[in-house]
Amino acid sequence: MAPQRAVLLLVLASTTAARRSRGGPCAASIARFCGRGSGKVEDVRTCLRANVGRLDAKCESTVRTRQEIHAACAAETTKLCPAVERSGRYPVACLRRQFKRRRNEFSEKCGERLEALAKLRAARLRPPSPARTAADERRQRIAQILAAMPPAEEGGLA
Repeated sequence: MAPQRAVLLLVLASTTAARRSRGGPCAASIARFCGRGSGKVEDVRTCLRANVGRLDAKCESTVRTRQEIHAACAAETTKLCPAVERSGRYPVACLRRQFKRRRNEFSEKCGERLEALAKLRAARLRPPSPARTAADERRQRIAQILAAMPPAEEGGLA
C-alpha cells in the first residue's frame, strides 16, 4: 500500500473513532467506562462489550443489536465480507452495504437483524437541515427537468 494511502486510511479511522466517541448513542457510556483507553475504535468496542449490562439503555440496545447481527450473520460475513472478517474488524458496516445490494443472498434471521439496526439508526437521526432540504429539492427538480427532455438522438440537448 502506498504511504499516502496508508496515512489517509489512518487519519480517516482516527477521525471516525473520535467522531463516534463524541456523539451517538454510546457517548456517555464511552466516557464513563472507556475514557482512559487508547480511543481506537476496536478498543472502544471491546470496552463496550465488556461492560454490557452496565451501559445506558440506548448504548446497551445498540451493542446488543450489533452482537446479534454478528451471531446471526456469520455465514454472510464469510461469504460477502471476507476481507473484513480476516482483518478481525466488526463487519456490520460491510453487511449493511451488502444487504442493500444483495438482499436475496441473506438469511431471514440476518436480514431481520440488519433491518432492526436500520430502524434504530433511523430513530436517532436528526431532522434534515433547511439547507439540506433545499439542496434535495433542487436535485429533484433538475432530475424532473432532465427526465422531461427528449434524448439527444431525438433532437434534445447533446
